[in-house]
Amino acid sequence: MKDRKKIRFLGIMMCAVFVVMMFASCKKYIDTKETMGNAQSSSSGKGISSNTKSESSKTLEQVYVERHASQNPKNKKVAYLTFDDGPTALTPKILDILKQKGVKATFFVIHHESEETAKYYKRIVKEGHQLAIHSYSHDYEKVYKNMDAFFADYKKIQDYVYKITGVK
Repeated sequence: MKDRKKIRFLGIMMCAVFVVMMFASCKKYIDTKETMGNAQSSSSGKGISSNTKSESSKTLEQVYVERHASQNPKNKKVAYLTFDDGPTALTPKILDILKQKGVKATFFVIHHESEETAKYYKRIVKEGHQLAIHSYSHDYEKVYKNMDAFFADYKKIQDYVYKITGVK
C-alpha cells in the first residue's frame, strides 16, 4: 500500500514539475518576444508601445490568451487533437482523414516494434504531425517504480523513435 502511495505521489510531483516547466518556458518565450518587439519599436523610432506597459500588470495567462486571440482574429474555435497509446491498426485511417481535412494532430506513442508500426511513425512525421513520447513499456509498475526507471523508459522510447524517424 505504501508503494502505491509513493508511486501516486511521484506521478503527481512529475506532473507538477512538468506544468511549472511549461509555464516557465511560456514566460521565457513571451519575455523574449516582448524584448524583441521593444527593440524593434525603439529602432523604428516609435518607442515602447502602449500595450507593452499594460501587459506588465497582467498575468502570464492573460497575456498568452490575448496574444493567441490576436493570431486568431476571427476568434474561431480551436481544438487540439491528440491520440494516445498508438500507433494502432487504425492509425493509417486516422492519418488519411486528417490529411483529407487538412488537420494536424499529436500522437503520443508507445513502443510497438514491427515494420508496420515503423511505417506509421514515419508517416506521422512525414505528414507534419507531432510525434510525442508516451512510454516504452507502458507498464506503470515499472515506469513509476522510481525516477531512474521513469527516465530509462522515456529514454528508451525516445531513442527508438529517433532511430526510426530521425526526429528527437
